Amino acid sequence: MPVSLVGIAWYRREDYDNLKATFKDSEDLPDTFDEWLEKAERVSGTLTGQGIAVVKAYIDPETFPAWCRDHGFEMDKIARMEFGTECAANKLSAQRGRQKRARALALARQLRRRRPRGTE
Repeated sequence: MPVSLVGIAWYRREDYDNLKATFKDSEDLPDTFDEWLEKAERVSGTLTGQGIAVVKAYIDPETFPAWCRDHGFEMDKIARMEFGTECAANKLSAQRGRQKRARALALARQLRRRRPRGTE
């Protein structure tokens, strides 16, 4: 069964103003963190209500500019969306890795139980 997962750019209160000032499209973002948070929580709640898991992709003002350069993006909405997508993909990959490891461990335990005594 496919997993519905989406990453949303997320900010910490203490970083919002500084990050907003560095974005090329800062005029498209709400003026205050509280306004942004209200909107982001509404979107997140709507997606969750539709059965879509939401990954909060926290944007770090120290590392995001380098991430944008490394990936060929300007610091704008497209970069924030791509960053969210990458964070969601990384989380999904990690979850699938844990699931595979858990299945392998369960199989190994089953095989150990089936071995005749004295062959260990």
